[in-house]
Amino acid sequence: MKAKIVITKGVNSLIESGLFSDKDLLSTLILFTSNHWGILSDEDKKLQDKLLLIPNSEYTERFMGVYMIHNIKIWIISEYDFSIKGLLITILLPEEY
Repeated sequence: MKAKIVITKGVNSLIESGLFSDKDLLSTLILFTSNHWGILSDEDKKLQDKLLLIPNSEYTERFMGVYMIHNIKIWIISEYDFSIKGLLITILLPEEY
């Protein structure tokens, strides 16, 4: 499935300032795409794991991971975007939601 990955201005500024690297972000993105939800609550992790068992749930559900990179919390959210006919994966800071 096609995917588009976007980062917000806040995440980009943290990379530019050197608070974390693009490699840190890539490692975290790999966790997310491997269905490792980070520090999301256990209840929410279980819910997302159950959703993955539903055929084609990636087309109808939003998935989220919460991660810490050098003591900075980031969120990764994926949802199907009909305009690109693929997944839109957004990496953002919680305050940017």
